[in-house]
Amino acid sequence: MLDFLSNVLQWWHWIVLGIVFFIVEMMTFTLVFIGFGITSILVGIIDLVFVTNINFELSIWGVLSILSILIWYKFFNTKTVSNSGQSNSMIDMKAIVIEDINPLERGKVKFNIPLLGEREWEAISQTEESIKSGAIVHVVKIKGQILLVEENI
Repeated sequence: MLDFLSNVLQWWHWIVLGIVFFIVEMMTFTLVFIGFGITSILVGIIDLVFVTNINFELSIWGVLSILSILIWYKFFNTKTVSNSGQSNSMIDMKAIVIEDINPLERGKVKFNIPLLGEREWEAISQTEESIKSGAIVHVVKIKGQILLVEENI
């Protein structure tokens, strides 16, 4: 099989294969096939300049393809899902205490604008001190449906 490919496969076949990978990429939007396309075109250029054998071409294509995938996942693939979902938007938001927050007890805070559909949220003090009604606090952490808050100083 490799003897057949060695006799038949020309440098421009690698370029065409690269273009096919680009077309597949446009249909899938995974940004994986673009790496395969770039490496195929590079192997075609290498074969044009240095006239290599099929074993070297397949080896260099495999190594460059793996390298392109590793580069993609290391630098360009961003994590879009967080542990707390949309609630991360509430961290560092300021609110007004509408029900006293005593140590180890829940109180209530109210935001100026609805956050995740609600203006009022249950809250616990991040510190061991009471927070009186009317105080301005900011959200430090989110634990499920309860906010951990600290008083602004």
